[in-house]
Amino acid sequence: MRDTRMVLSALVILVIQASPLLWLPTTSESFGPLRSIPWLLFLIALPLLLALLVWQRQRWAFMGAVMYGTVGLAIDIATLLQRPANADLMEPHGAMMLVECLMYLVLIVYGGRGLLDVRQDGRPP
Repeated sequence: MRDTRMVLSALVILVIQASPLLWLPTTSESFGPLRSIPWLLFLIALPLLLALLVWQRQRWAFMGAVMYGTVGLAIDIATLLQRPANADLMEPHGAMMLVECLMYLVLIVYGGRGLLDVRQDGRPP
């Protein structure tokens, strides 16, 4: 049960963090490329779908959350490594990215634990 709450919390935090992309103007220099449909699907629709499936206690949705967290963490790490050496990591975008990395790590850890959790009552699912 704790794993379910942690995975749901991480997915909701990721959606809330990405939600400004829906109403920011497309002329914004830093978020302009992220307004494309594939990025909106990856950053908002997919975590919402995973949260719904985890909430419905679909065991395989935990594996989906682990895969989503792995891909998201890889993208964020690649983005952090490509930053210029003189860029401040604690500027707003850098701090948000650190929070994202932490949430993706929570998804990987607790999603894996939720997937491998064996029922204590011995009944089949």
